[in-house]
Amino acid sequence: MIDWKYINKFIGIPFKLGGRDKNGIDCIGLVWKYLHEQDYKVELHKNCTAEWIKNANFSEWIELVKSYGEPIEVNQLQENDILYFAWKGEIHAGIYIGYNKYLHISSKTSSRLSRLNEAAKKHIIAIMRPSKTQKKILPPAEIGRAHV
Repeated sequence: MIDWKYINKFIGIPFKLGGRDKNGIDCIGLVWKYLHEQDYKVELHKNCTAEWIKNANFSEWIELVKSYGEPIEVNQLQENDILYFAWKGEIHAGIYIGYNKYLHISSKTSSRLSRLNEAAKKHIIAIMRPSKTQKKILPPAEIGRAHV
């Protein structure tokens, strides 16, 4: 069952590349914080830094993200699954919250819920399922920071 009170505390956080708290956060920071506060065993990959993201080669970046993906199909999504999207030289991450919605943030907006529509589904490149017992490494993601 979805805890809307918990989700609401993550809506409206301003964007900050490399940010990791309610004063400013980027998309992978939002994913990490949302899961970490629920006692999931998640850690950020060493490349989850503003400097690395600003200089990332898109082809190498996409392969890195895919290497952490799991064999989960979109129709098998569960609450708290981590979604990675790629389009136009950008990689983005969000959390599936159920009801065909996901929590995310971009450089142009504060954190929010969006509908996981067919157009968005076509851009999913990797899905990860977090665990409270097994450590998961979250690869880097961010909107509009990669060099193609």
